[in-house]
Amino acid sequence: MNLENLENHPNFIADFKKADSKIFEFVIKKYQNKIFNIVLNILKNRTDAEDLTQKVFLKIFEKRMQFNGRSSFYTWIYRIAINESLNEFKKTKKNGVYIEEIIADENGAFQVYEEKLEKDELQKKFDKIFNKLPDKYRIILTLKDFEKMSYNEISETLNISLDKVKVWIFRGRENLRKLIESEGQDLL
Repeated sequence: MNLENLENHPNFIADFKKADSKIFEFVIKKYQNKIFNIVLNILKNRTDAEDLTQKVFLKIFEKRMQFNGRSSFYTWIYRIAINESLNEFKKTKKNGVYIEEIIADENGAFQVYEEKLEKDELQKKFDKIFNKLPDKYRIILTLKDFEKMSYNEISETLNISLDKVKVWIFRGRENLRKLIESEGQDLL
């Protein structure tokens, strides 16, 4: 079996459900970074995200028999990661979306310390405002604007209609705009 095309192998799902160690190792290697990034984007704490990413893969293993093929394998995994992240977020209430993680000038060199502090302060203000959005808007904007998912991918991942995705994105952006106008003038 060629590891690169393993997911396209006709027995992939059957072997996955049988807990084949090579298949599960492949799943971890292929999806670990993607899962970590979505978890980190929701929790905003690297240590918590690392721990939860491991828990997500344990959950994937535990729920492997529940995969029914109605969605893509990746969408199914992504949904588990989002659900686990939301559960953890509700427990800890730690969250935020970073405007930029790395600040660089046009030459690619790091900006001076004072500029970074100023940017960090703006980031904190943005995070505080973003966190005031209802969960459904915060999550859907994270998926669309920060994870760069398509409307269809979001629909599959969250198991909601395409129309609902569009409405929630519109309403989420409108709510965010109003919050920024009322509380974050210095972000504009």
